[in-house]
Amino acid sequence: MEGIYLDYNATTPVLPEVLDEMIPYFTSKFSNPSAIYTSSQSVRVEMESAREVVADYLNADFEEIVFTSSGTESNNMAIKAFLSSYETGLIACSTIEHNSVLNCVRSLKNKFKVKFIQVDGNCRIDIASLEAILKEKPLIVSIMYVNNETGTIQDIKRIAEIVHSYGSVIHVDAVQAAGKIAIDVKDLDIDLLSISAHKFYGPKGAGALFIKKGLNIDKWLHGGKQEKELRASTENTPAIIGLAKACQLAKRDMESDNKTNKEMIDFLKKEIDNNLDDYIINGDEGNRISNTLSVSFSGVESNELLMALDIEGVSLSASSACGAGLSESSHVLLACKTDVKYIFGTLRFSIGKWTTKEEIEETIKKLRKIIANQRGL
Repeated sequence: MEGIYLDYNATTPVLPEVLDEMIPYFTSKFSNPSAIYTSSQSVRVEMESAREVVADYLNADFEEIVFTSSGTESNNMAIKAFLSSYETGLIACSTIEHNSVLNCVRSLKNKFKVKFIQVDGNCRIDIASLEAILKEKPLIVSIMYVNNETGTIQDIKRIAEIVHSYGSVIHVDAVQAAGKIAIDVKDLDIDLLSISAHKFYGPKGAGALFIKKGLNIDKWLHGGKQEKELRASTENTPAIIGLAKACQLAKRDMESDNKTNKEMIDFLKKEIDNNLDDYIINGDEGNRISNTLSVSFSGVESNELLMALDIEGVSLSASSACGAGLSESSHVLLACKTDVKYIFGTLRFSIGKWTTKEEIEETIKKLRKIIANQRGL
């Protein structure tokens, strides 16, 4: 890719090892895994082996994994398919969820009451707010593991314990957590969890939903008998194979990647501190994934910064790629009560395997000039 790419939370390139695993399933191993003849059954065996790999990555059981097309679909399936057997009730989610959760629960307001859990200034779940809502007995509570904008990590194990103590089901959007921190669904004791391959060097169009054994969940897509009859449609075999390979590589590389990412983010913070002024860092610095830094500057506007950086060959974002181009400020930073002086000048740096110190230095050099220009200095 030409230029400087610092938006790995939006998407990642497919690793060569992942692509190599996928290619045969576009060509020689193209058979539909639902057919009965030998070539199809061979593909089915390999697809089910991929399911075992994904299950192992999450410390789940084989039969608890359903393949989907994306994190967005996994989130919608978790919430809507679980609620489909209920006529009414309460849904709860945090104010900082991804739009695939927020807009999903809002779409159900004609049948269900929706309540939003507040967060503190560090983007962490306010436990008092959570418990106040849990007293009203929500059917399902949806809380993301890692915030996609600030990188803040939630204490999901503690949250799940509290949710279960009130008799509710918990869904965890782990799309930004996968590949960056360990995910153990048994240790966390959660009921539903979503991941998406393209956030950790796998292909787009591949996601998975963990459904805890014994949980009652209705059919999501009606048709054939694929995915235990929960999600009908011909399986995207190449993408599923790619997802499994990405899980294997993430498990292998996580420790070394996190070490490198931390060093690079520390270098980025030092470069910002030495070259820029009047800014704040968003989120919980003590509980943040290693590759992410959200910074808000006074006296500038995010979209203007991003366009100017793009002209200079630097790819960055202000928040979620799903909300890019919107004029309003980030709902996440609003929920965290970010100072209005800074909130409109936010940049999200998210680095990856190919980020270099030279790229960071060049980016900050360009950003210094752009900010000075926007501030009229």
